[in-house]
Amino acid sequence: MEVVPEALIAKYVGVPFKWNGKSVEEGLDCVGLVLSLLYEAGFRYNDDGPRDADWWKVDPQRAIREVLCRAPKIDRIEDLQPYDVVLFREGTVTKHIGVYLGYSKFLHTYKDTSGIGRLDDKWKQRFVAAVRPSREAGL
Repeated sequence: MEVVPEALIAKYVGVPFKWNGKSVEEGLDCVGLVLSLLYEAGFRYNDDGPRDADWWKVDPQRAIREVLCRAPKIDRIEDLQPYDVVLFREGTVTKHIGVYLGYSKFLHTYKDTSGIGRLDDKWKQRFVAAVRPSREAGL
């Protein structure tokens, strides 16, 4: 099983929350965190050719929709693998995402900062599904 490197995780832990933030220095929301980490880990969306590291910053909401629509869906927590994008609901709406790290942990922004969450009872109850991006086929 592939592992998310500790150095990559460390870069994204403690990043301040900023709605529509576009950098680790400026702050990130959950969409920016997911897209930035996946890009840095080598995942690319290449529908219309290569894009630079900032491609997702132009329209993060469109970029994450493209990721979610193109990647295979994972319905069971037991089937998660590192780098899967996990989706959670708030009430009845799917409204929160993160990156699965393995060993029942995921990276996300929550409240004021980013950090590592555990797929404990709280998050298991809110889990909707996940998608699995691919480096070979682009995000």
